[in-house]
Amino acid sequence: MDDPNMVLAHFIEEKVNDLPILFADCCIYQVPKNLRSMNEAAYRPMVVSIGPFYYKDERLCHMEEYKLRYFRTFMTHSVNIGRLKDYIKIIREKEVEIRQYYMKNFELSSDEFTEIVIVDSVFIIELFRRLTNPTLIGENDQLFYKRRMIDEIYRDLQLLENQLPIFILETLYSFAFDVPSFSSITCKFFNVKEVDIRDFKHFVDLLRTFQLPSSLRSSPNNRIAFCSIVSATYLFSAGVKFVPREGKSLLDIEFDRGFLKMLRLNLDDSTEPFFRNLMVFEQFHYPLDSYIIDYIIFLGFLIKTPNDVEILVRCGVINNWLGNNEEVSNFFNTIGKHVKMSNPKFYYSDVCEKLDEYYNDGWNQNIAILKQKYFKHPWAVASVIYAVVILILAIGQVATGVASNIQDSHKKSS
Repeated sequence: MDDPNMVLAHFIEEKVNDLPILFADCCIYQVPKNLRSMNEAAYRPMVVSIGPFYYKDERLCHMEEYKLRYFRTFMTHSVNIGRLKDYIKIIREKEVEIRQYYMKNFELSSDEFTEIVIVDSVFIIELFRRLTNPTLIGENDQLFYKRRMIDEIYRDLQLLENQLPIFILETLYSFAFDVPSFSSITCKFFNVKEVDIRDFKHFVDLLRTFQLPSSLRSSPNNRIAFCSIVSATYLFSAGVKFVPREGKSLLDIEFDRGFLKMLRLNLDDSTEPFFRNLMVFEQFHYPLDSYIIDYIIFLGFLIKTPNDVEILVRCGVINNWLGNNEEVSNFFNTIGKHVKMSNPKFYYSDVCEKLDEYYNDGWNQNIAILKQKYFKHPWAVASVIYAVVILILAIGQVATGVASNIQDSHKKSS
């Protein structure tokens, strides 16, 4: 070992051998530092820790008592009353599989990991049961008499690092209750159409699916090159009309004959965490199906300044509950940073291409300028009509005079 080359080789081999194993089931990812630095709070739970990422976080310890109270209720309501050891056995048998869902290799003992999973799973199950069946809410249930806390828990359950695998939640629930199904109470909690949630990895995966557009990407052979657009202010000045549309997905955007049709986007304090976590999940798990990322990039094209926000709010395609337009423009100017587009086909390329063609059409710009300058107010419209009438009368008089002169000339020549 006196050979320095051998010493370095041994050191490197140790580091390589100590790398955590990456599993095909991995789907609960740790948010990268560069994304976290843009808004740390968007990725961290506010009130409740779920799973091992934020285990023993001092900011969230106050919720552990609530979890244990829910656990006690669960054990008395379950069809398998008093059989805690059976629930523990279920987790133990699935422990390796559950751990493989996480990107990070947690140095937790089997007992610690099992306790986290069972206590947090039961908390989620009891929370869903009570929200979907208010008769289960006891008089001393302080969570449900603090609406703000329920809203914050709802937010925390949509964070990527704050997830448990759905399969273990469903397994524990099915062992404890007959009806309703766990799919039913989960979809009611998140206010989405009922589906079989066993088809999804975790809640972020479930919620992303309900945001997907009604029409998915075309085949690779029909790709359109990436195409960007000018902001809403410039498009509006060229005559583009932003129109709220009906539909189920925010991602359904259509441009047709001067009308950009979009489902109304409600912006509040929960919007940024929701989209940021979906985007991280997409970047890791669905790099070739990055619909959420493409949607945010498209809105980033439209929104550069507070004036862009003002136009979209006035047209009804955005509801701004964040306070001011500058906050919204800052949000869209930063949310796309450090996010890479992995799909060779940008989903909104065809929309951008049509918008770009419309904007660069000189006729559309001239018509838009005419409308904005002369048809903005009723009195302006009246004045333009009056001017046109006067012009027509003047032309008529000139034409009459010319015709009269021609007739006089003919008479004289004859």
